[in-house]
Amino acid sequence: MARRLSDQQHRRIQARQTQLRQQHAVPLEGAADNARNGLVVAAFGTTLVVEEADGALWNCTLRRAAGRALCGDQVLWQPHGDAQGVVLTVLTRRNQLAHREGTRRKFMAANVDRLIVVLSAQVAFNAVNLDRVLVGAALQGIDALIVLNKIDLLSSAQLSDWQTQLAGYRTLGYGVIFTSVQQHIGLDVLVEQLCAHTGVLIGASGVGKSSLVHCLLPDRDIRIGAVSAVSGRGRHTTSAATLYHLAAGGNLIDAPGLSDFGPDTVAPERIAQAFVEFRPYLGTCKFRDCRHRNEPGCALLDAVQCGAISAQRLASLHALIAEQSEAK
Repeated sequence: MARRLSDQQHRRIQARQTQLRQQHAVPLEGAADNARNGLVVAAFGTTLVVEEADGALWNCTLRRAAGRALCGDQVLWQPHGDAQGVVLTVLTRRNQLAHREGTRRKFMAANVDRLIVVLSAQVAFNAVNLDRVLVGAALQGIDALIVLNKIDLLSSAQLSDWQTQLAGYRTLGYGVIFTSVQQHIGLDVLVEQLCAHTGVLIGASGVGKSSLVHCLLPDRDIRIGAVSAVSGRGRHTTSAATLYHLAAGGNLIDAPGLSDFGPDTVAPERIAQAFVEFRPYLGTCKFRDCRHRNEPGCALLDAVQCGAISAQRLASLHALIAEQSEAK
């Protein structure tokens, strides 16, 4: 039976293939004279909507040798007809976000530097689910921000409970914002956090992502129409990840369907390193192969005992490592 490749191995193979394509790609005739830099603001497979520096949108076809392009990618392209173009090369991306669909991953956005994790005040807090996203973001070098939405539905006592639940994350350096679209609470703070960044909202269905997007982009429908007119995709435009510029600065990638996100298949040591408060203790356990469960001389267990780190966060580490083992 053929050996099944891990996500990390697939990534390495794809990265190497893309590198080889870019090294050996033959530019189109005249490419040296009129090739331009552009930003992919929407991707529909090999059909891309590319934005120039002046804001002009072009309907472009992706060259097969260029590999895969995602919303948020920087590309090298050239015009080819009236408002048409050809993407020659996808420039090196810093990171990429994918949504898991069973055992498959659907890549949706690239070059994100701020991940906004939206929680609903109506749904019970799940530390493992939150930590999974935070760890995935850390491993890709993306800053994460936690937003608790729909706080207008909470009583004073319930709001106090949430503040207690999330206080530890604030202490660790994560931004925490409490929002209400109905009462316009926290939205200005969220806008400030997106300024000069490219952000993506992620969260389960029903947390209120769409309402937050409409508040951040009051003219979203007009902009969707502009992208649709260029791409010719009609109603399918709303189901694709699309990048919008915010009036106050920064960008927001609206990625419908991006509800879960976590670490790729990596070594347990890398997952542990993604927990920022664990780092001072890693490598100081009595045993080099310590699993941080019940081994004597475990630095993480000792830190839990003295209150330096949260037992809940250590439990999340164990859960995420177990998920990795099951996925192999």
